Amino acid sequence: MKKVTAKGTSDGRKRLAAYRRAQQQTKLDLIESARAAAANNFWPEYLWPDGNDDAWFRRKSAISDLIKKRGGFSHHVSTLALTDSQWETKEPVASWLRNELRLLRDAERQSGTAPVRRNRALPRSIIADAAIELLECIGGESLVCLFQELLDKRSPPKIYRRRFCSTR
Repeated sequence: MKKVTAKGTSDGRKRLAAYRRAQQQTKLDLIESARAAAANNFWPEYLWPDGNDDAWFRRKSAISDLIKKRGGFSHHVSTLALTDSQWETKEPVASWLRNELRLLRDAERQSGTAPVRRNRALPRSIIADAAIELLECIGGESLVCLFQELLDKRSPPKIYRRRFCSTR
């Protein structure tokens, strides 16, 4: 192995410093671009199907009721999971939703069980709605829209309070 000279070390440090400056500038440019896109006077695209504050409130309330009644969480946990931007506040609810998805998959493996119809499991569409609600206050507009498109959740969710919020 070849020994590094003092000049080589100096050049390496300069290249590393230039790389760090370029990376920091790129990060600042990305943040500035995202903030400029968010600063427009339009509703975020993931809220477009709602159209007004009442629809937004009904959607948030339905997900909150689902988390409280079906998931067994307190009002405070539900509120923090849906409104706080720190990911740690969403972990218990996300774990519960993952468990619900696992229950659904396990039940679907057995033919003739109809787990959703018998209220033994949540449908995938509702699990996806709740997951997107958890993501909305963390992710940027494009990230939330990407997940909506991946999950085919472009239309506003139905209010499912009566059917799926009952206790098991």
